[in-house]
Amino acid sequence: MIDLALVAAIALGGAAGDGTVQGTIRSDRNEPVAGVRVEVPAANILTWSDSTGAYAIEGLEPGTYEIRFDRFAYDPLTLTVTVPERGAIELDVELRTRFVLLPPISVIASIGGARGDPRPSSLFRSNGLPEVGSREVPAERIWSSPLAPHPDVLAVLRAVPGIDMAEESPTQVHVRGGSADQNLVLLDGVPVYSPNHTSGVLGAITPDAVSRLHVHAGVLPARYGGRLSSVVDVETRTPGRAGVRIRGGAGVPDIRAAVEAPLPRGLGTILLGGRSTVQDLIEGGPFSRVEASGFDDILGKGSLDVAGGTLAVLSFHSDNWLSSPAGDGGRVPSDAAGDMESEPADVPEIEPDTHNRVRWSSGTDALSWLRSSDERSETELRLWRAAARSDVEWGSMQDRHRMKSSLEHWGVSGDLAWKASSSVGRAGLAVEWLSSAYETESPDAGLAPRPARAASAAAADPRFAGRPWIVSTYLEHRWIPRDRWMISNGMRAVHVEGHGLELEPRFSAHYRPGDTWTVSGGFARVHQYVQSLANEESLLNAAYSVEPLVAAGSSGVPVARSDQVTAALEARLTGPLTLTLDGYARWLDDLVLVAPATDGPFATIGFARGEGRADGLGAALVYRGERVDAEAIAEWSQVRRSAGGVTYHPRLERSRSLAVAAAWRVTQATSLRTAFQAAAGPPTSRLESGFEWKVFDLLSGEVEFVGAPIRAPGKLNADRVPAYVRWDLGIRKRWHYTGPGPEGSITTYLDVINVLGRKNALGYQLGPTGSDLQVLTLRPASILFGIEWSF
Repeated sequence: MIDLALVAAIALGGAAGDGTVQGTIRSDRNEPVAGVRVEVPAANILTWSDSTGAYAIEGLEPGTYEIRFDRFAYDPLTLTVTVPERGAIELDVELRTRFVLLPPISVIASIGGARGDPRPSSLFRSNGLPEVGSREVPAERIWSSPLAPHPDVLAVLRAVPGIDMAEESPTQVHVRGGSADQNLVLLDGVPVYSPNHTSGVLGAITPDAVSRLHVHAGVLPARYGGRLSSVVDVETRTPGRAGVRIRGGAGVPDIRAAVEAPLPRGLGTILLGGRSTVQDLIEGGPFSRVEASGFDDILGKGSLDVAGGTLAVLSFHSDNWLSSPAGDGGRVPSDAAGDMESEPADVPEIEPDTHNRVRWSSGTDALSWLRSSDERSETELRLWRAAARSDVEWGSMQDRHRMKSSLEHWGVSGDLAWKASSSVGRAGLAVEWLSSAYETESPDAGLAPRPARAASAAAADPRFAGRPWIVSTYLEHRWIPRDRWMISNGMRAVHVEGHGLELEPRFSAHYRPGDTWTVSGGFARVHQYVQSLANEESLLNAAYSVEPLVAAGSSGVPVARSDQVTAALEARLTGPLTLTLDGYARWLDDLVLVAPATDGPFATIGFARGEGRADGLGAALVYRGERVDAEAIAEWSQVRRSAGGVTYHPRLERSRSLAVAAAWRVTQATSLRTAFQAAAGPPTSRLESGFEWKVFDLLSGEVEFVGAPIRAPGKLNADRVPAYVRWDLGIRKRWHYTGPGPEGSITTYLDVINVLGRKNALGYQLGPTGSDLQVLTLRPASILFGIEWSF
């Protein structure tokens, strides 16, 4: 557990005092309460409690202060505390549980006033209001989750039932049987495309700049649209106005840092963060090694007090690269195509006859203005531009293939939220414009595609371009008729140019028959108007995550649809022990499916238009004690895809899985971690000979494969690999730094991955004779280590 995420902003140069108030927040059932908002308005300080309920407020001048404690499902509490000239005050707090719609806390900054929040967690976020299949993950869990050995914004979602990802160096997130392109990642409310990294890091957003995540995987609120499976809304940190804060870390496999500071004269705040692959910083940059993979990202955020509200500017940009030997065998499908007008800038040239090359980038820039009025209404206006580009060259030395794609997304939106005595309403309007392009080329004109697969393709031209306008509006309402009931309903209407009007009803109901358990259920219809032309059945998804998105209207690209029925039960069994059950059934239609049309990693002759079905049940048993955090997640699921008379189970299916993990705080500064994972092997197709799988080395950064995996003749995904089993161990140690310069913390960590050294399988490949079968194995025992700091 990293306490440095709890420490309030520390002023430099003695601008703040030395007084400290600290303690533990527990409920009236003697359970630690995480995510409690702890605010000292007079001192411009805001922080949150961690997973053990602990909090700390530092830098207080001697005097008397009001401290406010607030969290949904608990009565808010305000206490008056007198801070002495020396020493710390131990203030333990008990909050009373309550299942009602609490008044939101919305503090807007003003010059010389209390510290503001450019994105207050009030009406627009509706933080405490439960939604079927939703979770709120505070930033502390990114570091403290026993299932995540390395701090990663997306990998921490592994602990949420219904969310699956590859066990070894995951590159994609799959939610309730959906493909990776069906997840919408938002950064402070604006879209981020290609949100995944490579080189053993999943999430492209640096964790040091994040305050919390909101995950919506069931009945999406009507304000969200455009993706079938989930919405992951990432909130960035809100810098304090009392001084400069520096956070960061270095180790395997990345180095990162984030700085937050106030602007002069109390005008606002600024946050800057960035990250890069360690090996390429040491050795001179991208492609300094012939066989390499790496990434870098940068995030900037600033806020100003304008026109009675808060004006926020956000910029995020990410770049990924990978190079691997092409090999001297294998076969790729081919077709002819011209050059695309635009491509990623500064793409290093690699000899086309010697190496495969992968590069993808993304960027999001946004401007928003938020105003709150008397904690009863809020208005938000937003303008953004999001883009993604990719350039991939793959195959053998004899047969080369290239894919280039680009997507640009412009949007403007306005939202209004209001609160009545027992309800909250929201409405909004958005106008968006998408511009996508996709092309493939085969300069060496390799073997022709197989007729059976070509016949199932929706288009024979591997060029796709679309520029649709999208207009959407929504209205949603949440009502609590009685203390034990809450009803949410909404309607979203979307008009996609060339496809007409689509309606998306959303409904959910929550009932608490007793003080210790809650039942809920609901229905949601969602549409998606950009889809990926990546082959989700290709083994190369284990090496990188390139999602070439094409907009609806591009050579027959349809608007996909998902209908989902979901139900959940949450019960507090005893003290800090909680049980959650989530079940769902999904029907998907008008999906873009590449696997039935080609055996390459991307569409080369078109795609198949198909449908899908996903059913699942997940259980999470969570224990949050004073010294021990433990969680167990068990899941059952079944996923199917159908197109052109072909039905198959995709590789993303985890029919049965179990994860058990625990973190034990041996002392206040030292914790031990252990995690066990087991899962039924996913479906897979046998590969032709000529492909070499090289296990990714975290220490050297060497890439994972040689050549290209080509599917052998036969039924798609007719085999399954053996069950996956892994056991990890780790230790974290924190030191409190009081030397020259600002006071802070330094933490070191060491994790041993796959302690037992089990050779888990990725897939199968035919031997040189075509009769024997070879197993492609995953990583043996390996080590993660590094250091983190906060000042």
